[in-house]
Amino acid sequence: MKPGTGLSLLIPLLLMSILLGTGCIMPGAPDGDPPDTDTPLGLLEAFEWCYNHQDQELYAEILDPDFVYILFPDQGYFDEDETPVEWGREEELARFADLCDACDEGDIDLDLDLSGYESPGPDDDEWLIPNVEYILRVVLEDTIYQASYRADFHTVKTGEGYPRWRLLELRGFERPELHY
Repeated sequence: MKPGTGLSLLIPLLLMSILLGTGCIMPGAPDGDPPDTDTPLGLLEAFEWCYNHQDQELYAEILDPDFVYILFPDQGYFDEDETPVEWGREEELARFADLCDACDEGDIDLDLDLSGYESPGPDDDEWLIPNVEYILRVVLEDTIYQASYRADFHTVKTGEGYPRWRLLELRGFERPELHY
């Protein structure tokens, strides 16, 4: 073997191993583990993960026991006399399960724009992340639903266990409703 030939064969093999290991050249490669919920922004990344992976178990973990979902009519400037749509944790879990069950794997795509948001200080027990822009794309049979709005995420620290932060209130997050 010529000198340097082994090295010239080894470099492409190493490069291929790295690309395969990171999933860069295999579209079906797993995305890894869900994001940590040790910060409010990590919690929102986990929320996004739950939609994109239709992860009902993690979704149940990240919702606070006192969770409230609020959707205002017209999703924008509203009058004080308009009544918002509102429900608690159990109904939210049921609606999320219905959405996941109605979709095939990969038919839900949520993109939250978390750029520019700050994390709370170490003594903060609650944190509001307002006006988060999002795009939600859902394929339901032959229909493609797409929403592009803003939502407010009110988070609360849970202590030392997992998840470290939970979602206490979700305002203005619109998605397709399957019944009710």
